[in-house]
Amino acid sequence: MSSQRNSMKNFVYGEEDTGIEQNLPISLIVLPPYQPRLFFDEQKLDELAQNIKINGILNRLIVRRILGTDQYELVAGGRRFRAAQKIGLTEVPVVVKKLSDSQALAIAITENLQREDLNPVEETEGIIKLLALSLNILPDEVPQFLTKMYNDSKRKSDHEQNVLFTELGQVVKAVFHDLGKISWESFVSSRLPLLNLPTDILEALRQGRIEYTKAIAISKVKDEVMRQELLEEAITHQLSLTQIRSQIGNSRSFETKVPQKAITDLSRKLKQSQLWKKDQAKWQKVQALIEQIDTLLDS
Repeated sequence: MSSQRNSMKNFVYGEEDTGIEQNLPISLIVLPPYQPRLFFDEQKLDELAQNIKINGILNRLIVRRILGTDQYELVAGGRRFRAAQKIGLTEVPVVVKKLSDSQALAIAITENLQREDLNPVEETEGIIKLLALSLNILPDEVPQFLTKMYNDSKRKSDHEQNVLFTELGQVVKAVFHDLGKISWESFVSSRLPLLNLPTDILEALRQGRIEYTKAIAISKVKDEVMRQELLEEAITHQLSLTQIRSQIGNSRSFETKVPQKAITDLSRKLKQSQLWKKDQAKWQKVQALIEQIDTLLDS
């Protein structure tokens, strides 16, 4: 395990293979199957493109040769690559390295984790994938391992039974030390819970449509309909955190007067009953009530 960790660290931080520096036609560079970063701020990408147009690409992209072809897979430099495409560059400066799949993935993830504008969900998922590589386990197993390690750190136990003192525990601490962004304890307590957020909020965070603190506040709204409405309003009107909290307070004050869940449940039951097919007599009564409600609302 330690040799695997050292090998990964060397490739990530450039302590082994320095690679071959050259210029490559941009048409020969393809994106990897897995990309640690899926969403890019178009405005910032345009700004980078204009900067490259004036000053050129200052830091070379990292690529690796795809065996049996004349193409190269992009390992690091996704933003520079996309910005170069925007302004129509035909060649880009690269460093060609000999990398295994795991080494290439480690470099790609680590490079993205160093960016200041990486959204917290992509950062969390990137760290989990990097830990999975370092620990040689599946990404889905990482949160459970970290949680056990965190719980062990909070109580006294024999070193042999405490994950914190195992070789795997030392690997985890080394990964976070190398990244220098967040401690492993803070990651467990503040970042892992992100993955349990409602799907709509998680997706908005992943796309960078809303800030982390605002998303956490909105996620505390239990009513699904109200939460979705508040989320869209916060994004559309760029509500401040104070405004969001105020709206949440107001919705709680009036939730007995505005029974969103009751309305949603009634609509669902009505559709599921299909009275118009199964019981015409009941359906006529329901239609009469609907007409009364409709008249009342119009008035």
